[in-house]
Amino acid sequence: MDNDLIKLYKTNKINYESLKESCTFVLKNTNKVDVSIIIPVMNRKDFHQPLVDHLNAAINKFSTKTFSITFVEHTNNPKHKENSNKNNINYIRINKKDQDPFNKCLCMNVGSLYSNDAEYYLFHDIDILMNENYFVDIFKNIERVNNNSALQTFAGRRIIVMNQDETNSIIRNKKNLNSITRNYSMPGAPGGSIFIKAQDFKTVGGYDAEFFHGYSPEDAFFWHKLELMVNIQGCNDPVIEAYHMWHPPTHASNPDKVTLSSRWEEFKSFQRDEKIKFINHISHEFKKLYK
Repeated sequence: MDNDLIKLYKTNKINYESLKESCTFVLKNTNKVDVSIIIPVMNRKDFHQPLVDHLNAAINKFSTKTFSITFVEHTNNPKHKENSNKNNINYIRINKKDQDPFNKCLCMNVGSLYSNDAEYYLFHDIDILMNENYFVDIFKNIERVNNNSALQTFAGRRIIVMNQDETNSIIRNKKNLNSITRNYSMPGAPGGSIFIKAQDFKTVGGYDAEFFHGYSPEDAFFWHKLELMVNIQGCNDPVIEAYHMWHPPTHASNPDKVTLSSRWEEFKSFQRDEKIKFINHISHEFKKLYK
């Protein structure tokens, strides 16, 4: 198999071992854990503490599993190292040249490779908050599907969207989630928070840093790979709600968005067996990184 996407993958293939040499690692927790929480970041420093506080409240409510939190920052101007140190959580910085775009996929793959060995990964955006029953209810959903699915960790593929004033109040610690107005997004969001077995993450070849950067269809691409290989469901029983903090829109900020969207469209145009062959090729190379 040697279609245009595979050729592009070979051309852009990332040397993670070489990349590792230029990374900064401050790993407070190196133990094997049940759940490794990986948060890709660049900027949005004000969102750091609210997310860590809500994650810790949910972790403390669920004492039968072990967790780690790792912020992975792709930047030449780090903003999250100090808060990560203060919160005694893991931090990885991927050095970014001035002209390079932020690569969320790269952050998530690096986090999986070089933070904690884990049974599950939670790939989670910095702008999404949760209630304290979050992990209790995630594992109830896992039990419901007999551990056979990846989970989007909120219900109905829709999310509660805060306004700017509510977000500012959360940041200033003057408002809790129970007082947030329940204004829901349209259903269909393919990313934001994905809970997946580590072995399944490797089976689909991780996130696609060779194909995407900046604001792009990387979540939709990854979601479709999951649907083809391991199945994915929402957290609908029991229902989990997620809360999106307000920030200025970013959807039009990527100058390469047309090119990046064309890669997603090309993959969607493949026949199912061709998609599976593509994923297997990527997965074969990706799994080598964990040996």
